[in-house]
Amino acid sequence: MSSERKNKGGRPRKLPQERRDFIAYPCFTRHEWSKLEERAAAAGLPVAIFIRTVALNLQINSLPAVNREAIVTLNRLGNNINQVAKQLNTGQVKGITAEQIDVWLNDVKASIAAAGSALHGR
Repeated sequence: MSSERKNKGGRPRKLPQERRDFIAYPCFTRHEWSKLEERAAAAGLPVAIFIRTVALNLQINSLPAVNREAIVTLNRLGNNINQVAKQLNTGQVKGITAEQIDVWLNDVKASIAAAGSALHGR
């Protein structure tokens, strides 16, 4: 067996200065917590990140709902493209013609154009 360490995959380790080593346990009333959830949702952030951002006086960069939906659509398209490319490159897909791929790519281009228009508010 080789002395080299096998890459186990997953997320790379953070640098020591990027690790969050201290944990806080703030307590909230039900009313306070529901307000935090509402404000975090409006900002498009998880509650923990919202609390950290507010506590450190950092700017909250929230996206309009239409932009969030367009980004989700673009992410899905990217995932689908990667899956198809992997299958084509590894020879897992048999019997697909160039015309079928062209039709699929045109559909993808139309979806990307629609998502881009949504991002720009058109």
